Amino acid sequence: MSRPTQATRVAVIGAGAAGLAAARRVLEHGAVCTLFDPSPQVGGCWADPASPIWPSLRTNLPTFTMQFHDYSFEEAHRAELSTLKPSESSCDSTTATDTAVHTSAAAGAGSHSNPEESTPSGGHTESAAPKPPSSLPSFVSAAVMARYLQAYFNTFIARFATPRTGVGAAGCSSESEQAEPKDSATAEGQEGGQLTVKLRCRVVDVKRLSTPSSNGGLAGWAVSWRDLDSTNATSNTVNTTVADATSESLKSESNRDGPPAEQTGPTESADADETAEFDAVIVANGHYSEPFEPTYPGATTWPGEHLHSAEFETSARWAGKRVVVAGAKSSGTDIARELLAVGCEVHVADTAKVETSVFDEPPISHHPPIESLEESGVVEFSDGTRVEAVDAIINCTGYLYSFPFLRDDVVKVEDRGVHAVYRQMFTMAHPSLVFIGLPWVIIPFPLFDFQAELAARVLTGKAALPPLAEREADLAAWTAGLDRPRCTHKLAALQFDYCRGLARLGGFFTSAMDARLRLVESVYRHVGTSRAKVVGGADSYRDAVYTVLSDTSFSVTDAAGNTERIDVE
Repeated sequence: MSRPTQATRVAVIGAGAAGLAAARRVLEHGAVCTLFDPSPQVGGCWADPASPIWPSLRTNLPTFTMQFHDYSFEEAHRAELSTLKPSESSCDSTTATDTAVHTSAAAGAGSHSNPEESTPSGGHTESAAPKPPSSLPSFVSAAVMARYLQAYFNTFIARFATPRTGVGAAGCSSESEQAEPKDSATAEGQEGGQLTVKLRCRVVDVKRLSTPSSNGGLAGWAVSWRDLDSTNATSNTVNTTVADATSESLKSESNRDGPPAEQTGPTESADADETAEFDAVIVANGHYSEPFEPTYPGATTWPGEHLHSAEFETSARWAGKRVVVAGAKSSGTDIARELLAVGCEVHVADTAKVETSVFDEPPISHHPPIESLEESGVVEFSDGTRVEAVDAIINCTGYLYSFPFLRDDVVKVEDRGVHAVYRQMFTMAHPSLVFIGLPWVIIPFPLFDFQAELAARVLTGKAALPPLAEREADLAAWTAGLDRPRCTHKLAALQFDYCRGLARLGGFFTSAMDARLRLVESVYRHVGTSRAKVVGGADSYRDAVYTVLSDTSFSVTDAAGNTERIDVE
């Protein structure tokens, strides 16, 4: 393997969990990093009021498995409590005060995900900073997730900004005093990089340069972005004095219309405010922005309401109604349960038809996929069964990968997958364009961190990828084992060995890391067996308390107080 030329300037697109992991790791390896996000704060879908998170959401995995390996939810929570007066930190952990996300400096020491595991699911609204609970349950709210990511940013990333430019808890310029950063040595003795954060800035075009970047050797990239607050451009940039992060502006090429959401292509280049050159680009914009909406024959004249789970906010508006839930994965089962709680007649349509329900009153009726809709209000299913007078269809059908800033000659997206990427990360022809967070049915944060560490090592010349022919053979072997093309990014039980493989490729695999992966996998499997096997089934598994006892054991205490010890095999 030949060592690549070092990337000194890296653009990270997206400031959710994947983008934060990427930014931290490239900074620790000495790169100059510019972090872009269209939101006014870091945290991605967990912190954005416009994201598909509904207020009653709780994670479907416990915090120990969800957290980054070197920063626990408890650490983030203690940091948050330490900023408050004693009277503000005494509320009970079961209160509903964490249903809103707060981003002020005082509240910010604490805050993603995948369609079928820790799935984000509806809109919450900002309010005055709520009092945090005195302790955390194992399965937490979206607001706790947001505060954890905020604390992660403040602890590991903000310190790379220049001293004279404050970094507020929301990740933007601030004169507020900052929490003391956690001691963390930069990678391999490096002094660390420099950080620029551009919030409220939407990347609209990523163009591969026809000649190598000024760094020499690496294929450079011209990144164009639009300032969403152009009348107040200086308010959303941290460390604007780091000149090396963005070279002399380049003139944007003419814009061209973007293709459908499942494909790629810049759509807003003509509106770009600035363009700058980077040695590498890390795409970490998530995959919860483009809902997949099935088309049903007869939909235009059907009188009921259609919505996607991304639009679901509360079950109360459907009380007593007849509702069809299309899809039976995480969002579908959670929404079906909430609808039952308000007296709805619930019908679930899914490819895996189930004949029975754990509920007697009211029951859930299970059907195969929707075949067609009729003007009379009838929903017909593929087996010929029909349900009359349906009030609404809620599509819990997942999301599309969408990269409107990427060009078709750089990457192609079809069959609900990103084509020609090595190890779910590196574009085959242009490995200085890296994706973080493509896999689904995963535990997101830890996997993102493995990807981010490998990306940082490769981009900064501390590790090397195999030759192109080997990378192509690796991808071909993976693709040959798929049941269908859209499963190209589905990992599920394979995610743990996948992470081990990334660590070995990057030269950072350790026995302690392996032990933690085995422990996390054991907890993950236990949670999976504890969930109801029927859509809308009992949600009691989220009331259990998971406690790590050692590197090889954990305990589970159910709502009744019964405790079970599990030893890792």
